[in-house]
Amino acid sequence: MKNSPTFKAMFAFLIVVITGYSCISSKKIDYLQDPPESVSTYKSGVLKDNVIKPGDELYIRVSSFDDIAHNFFSAQSSSNNMNYGNETSVALISYTVNSSGYIDFPILGQFLIKDLNIDEASEKMKVLLSEYFNQPTVLIRFVNKRITILGEVRVPGTYIFTKDHLNILEALALAGDITIHGNRNQVNLIRSQDGVTTNTMVNMTRDDLFLTENYYLRSDDIIYVKSRNSVKWGVISVPINIAFGTVTTALLIYSFFQ
Repeated sequence: MKNSPTFKAMFAFLIVVITGYSCISSKKIDYLQDPPESVSTYKSGVLKDNVIKPGDELYIRVSSFDDIAHNFFSAQSSSNNMNYGNETSVALISYTVNSSGYIDFPILGQFLIKDLNIDEASEKMKVLLSEYFNQPTVLIRFVNKRITILGEVRVPGTYIFTKDHLNILEALALAGDITIHGNRNQVNLIRSQDGVTTNTMVNMTRDDLFLTENYYLRSDDIIYVKSRNSVKWGVISVPINIAFGTVTTALLIYSFFQ
């Protein structure tokens, strides 16, 4: 029994299988695999501004040298010390763009804001408010910019962000990163704009990712991370401590029969 060729063959096969299942090539889990130079520089294209559209919620803060005399924005004045990163606090004092592209703002009433970017909307409000205030300043921020991340990530879900430009790597970090079973070569970016929905395949292992228009995300984008073929075929990686424990047990059994 101890010198049986069949036993030795089975033992060798067991070692190969455990080793193969417990090890996953770094090529399958690393990002940006193109070999870099000592310093690699990538110049992204011109970033497109996020324009205001119906359904958006905007945080708007107005201040001027006449704030004490003209207490029209006392609610905003009391919120000046708020943490702008707190989405709940900001949403409580936000203004919703209606279906026609207007917001209803104190003093100004309803005025059109659709299709303007943040800077253009701020400048428009500043001009209109200058009739009532001395050198007004206007701060506008989106409240409800959100992305949805699904598939092979640690924490799938919908995430709200306040940055002007959020890139796809930062978005995946919000979801806890792609799991070890996620296919970094095939990440779907689903985007709806002007009634048209596009589904683009993004390769997270290529450095030219920085140069594509898909590197920076837009509000309401959906990211779907596909699983690798090993998961589709039912091959699950074995934690390394379990793999070593199994190998040790196999060696003890083998030694027993020697």
